[in-house]
Amino acid sequence: MGRKRNVYFYSGIEHAEDGTVKNWTEKRWTEFLDSLYGHPETIRVRGFDLTGTCDECVSPALRYLHFTRARALSDWPESGDFSGNVENLAQRRRQVGINSILEYSYLLPVSGTRYVAVVRSSGGPRSTAIGDWIALQKNFALVGVDFELVPVLSEDAYEKLNSAVGVKSIDIRYEGAPDGIDSKSDIERAVAMAGAALGERDSVNASIELSISLGNCKVTGPATDGIQRQLHRLASSVNLVKSKKDAPLGSVSRLRAMTMQSRDDGTFYSEPVDFVKEQITIQADFGDDPEVAMDPGKILDGMLDAIRKFRERRRDAR
Repeated sequence: MGRKRNVYFYSGIEHAEDGTVKNWTEKRWTEFLDSLYGHPETIRVRGFDLTGTCDECVSPALRYLHFTRARALSDWPESGDFSGNVENLAQRRRQVGINSILEYSYLLPVSGTRYVAVVRSSGGPRSTAIGDWIALQKNFALVGVDFELVPVLSEDAYEKLNSAVGVKSIDIRYEGAPDGIDSKSDIERAVAMAGAALGERDSVNASIELSISLGNCKVTGPATDGIQRQLHRLASSVNLVKSKKDAPLGSVSRLRAMTMQSRDDGTFYSEPVDFVKEQITIQADFGDDPEVAMDPGKILDGMLDAIRKFRERRRDAR
């Protein structure tokens, strides 16, 4: 039995100031990877330095985006030697020749589609940070464009979200307070403020829930539009987890919404969407032996296995 890891799927979306939305195509992703090949670039994102570059693997023969962030020295793990001595690895870094410990994420385009697959180490850069890095690297802010990686949902959820004329309720649960300082979501910033009121020690272990409801609303307007905008920002930025066990700090274990759908006669009906259940996450094997060190080939093989399963779930990815 090898390692099992979750592989997440996203699409890249540009939002212009005039409301125009543009999906990144396979060609756009390919051009972006080619522009970064052999040219690592470090950009400060959300308070930490994030390095990204396009690397190439021989077997399997693929180009992929490789992102790394350094772990703080105070957060380095302990290590043991063959004599049974245990010591923090930071104290032995000169002895073993290690200068830094890097948490990583891999981004691999799904060929023939506009989607990308992402896998990360336990502390690796999240999709929100990767999206911010891409926006900064492309200087999108100078032309009034926002960029984000939007999770791929099941086709049923995707149709509900796209066809909605408004949203009348959101119910969200965070596992630990998120770092909402730079969040584009008013809701996430509010949850972060609530977590800060608990103190740093207790906010780590707290579950924080927030609900917004317009009750039995039957008409659309500024309120349903505003909640819908918040929903889009949350769905595209939060780290959704299907199990609270070992959930990363600030991840979301519940995100439900009640959308408003229109009938031919102009009236509306309610349609629920559960984003945690509907987000497409594929668990794949990464190597046969959990005691063998990972390398790019093993990671990409695992991602290709997840992509094969993903194509079975999405008609537009076959």
